[in-house]
Amino acid sequence: IVLFLTENRTALPTILIATLVLSLTKNSKKVFAFLGVFTIVIVVLMFFSNKIFPRYEFIGNSLGTRKEIWKNAIELFKQTYLFGSGPMAYQNASWVTHPANHAHNILLDVLINFGIIGNLVIAPLFIGLCKQVYDIRKRNLFRLIIALTVVVILHGMLDVTILWHQTAYIYFSVLLAVGKVSTFESKFIF
Repeated sequence: IVLFLTENRTALPTILIATLVLSLTKNSKKVFAFLGVFTIVIVVLMFFSNKIFPRYEFIGNSLGTRKEIWKNAIELFKQTYLFGSGPMAYQNASWVTHPANHAHNILLDVLINFGIIGNLVIAPLFIGLCKQVYDIRKRNLFRLIIALTVVVILHGMLDVTILWHQTAYIYFSVLLAVGKVSTFESKFIF
């Protein structure tokens, strides 16, 4: 219900796909079949019912706007590719032809904010986290992290809510719990 009220057009398909991924990691055929049918019903409703999903009828205009924002973001990256322009770089750029809070693409946003050098500095952190996540692949927390990561990546291709502190805090709290779980398991034998 919350997704319908927010009218966020990228969140609904993202949540549906992430739920399918979560059910695949559980290996539950009944859940997967139910979610598959539910997804098909939602997709059909999105295309044929503007009353249930009113903003989907304007999705073509939105994609045109996104392309313009992405072109601006690429130009900004070309200007500051080495070190980036700092947090909220797109919002603070005064010359962009379409003002927005962010670049509406997680890859472009991270590149224009932190540049190549900044991303190389934080890359070892994410590589280390990926190794720790892989180490707990037999636990339920692994499935949750995979589903949340799918949400972040898919939603990040058209919007970038992960760079907002509220969303990032929730995601990284779950992600960093992996370190606590793996440390706890190495100290105690169950």
